[in-house]
Amino acid sequence: MAEVLPGSHGYDLEEVIGLEPAVWATFPIDDLEPASVDAALLEHCATLVAGLLVIVTEQSYRASAGPFFTTAESLEDFVTQYTDHYDDVFVGADLVIVCPSRGTVVAVHHNGLIATLIGNSLPL
Repeated sequence: MAEVLPGSHGYDLEEVIGLEPAVWATFPIDDLEPASVDAALLEHCATLVAGLLVIVTEQSYRASAGPFFTTAESLEDFVTQYTDHYDDVFVGADLVIVCPSRGTVVAVHHNGLIATLIGNSLPL
């Protein structure tokens, strides 16, 4: 994260540099079907990500998990299979998707907000 957004210290939203109030937009989560929320996130990310992705969800903080790695091309499959593998919705708490090759960070806040930051792209 620090390479993409210098000064960031981790994947917790409070540790990500640039997540100021002005960058957040409404992204309804509550009272919606998880599949609808997932579809909205996939649509949001469609033109923003490519190649390798690093994803941090609530499940990432379990001792047996950690960050998830997938590709933009496989993101839809990853999201679709997430509930079956982790017995949890994909977008239910804070979430971070990092696309190092484009320097893109998409953050979802559990209160129904989304932000997209553009930092340094990293050659992979």
